[in-house]
Amino acid sequence: MLYMMVSTTKNKEWAWKLLQALGGRTKDGEYTQANRLATDAMLGSGYQSVMDSDLLKKGWAKWADVPTVLGLWSKAANFADVVPAVYQPWYPRWSDAMNVELTACLSGKITPDQACDNMVAAVAKAKRG
Repeated sequence: MLYMMVSTTKNKEWAWKLLQALGGRTKDGEYTQANRLATDAMLGSGYQSVMDSDLLKKGWAKWADVPTVLGLWSKAANFADVVPAVYQPWYPRWSDAMNVELTACLSGKITPDQACDNMVAAVAKAKRG
């Protein structure tokens, strides 16, 4: 999910080219992977050129009103700014447990109240380790 170049990289020019290739950017500057994910799965991109592209707008039009979605997107906040707990060591364990409870609730296996109770209990369990 993340590629990076460390400050001690010996050949920064080639490392940067490798990072771009791994991220799906071609020699002509096209973000092929980001474009594919945007058009095939309606995933947004960190690349403004992808978000502004006609390819994205055409692909997203199958699922939503594109100007509305892009308007909402432009007002979005970083998840970690809204939920700073994401940086806590217990958060990934809780997130996994929460998704199990949410799935059980949405599939009708448990009630919303049961799911909420289980999620609250999962926080305590995740914090204990």
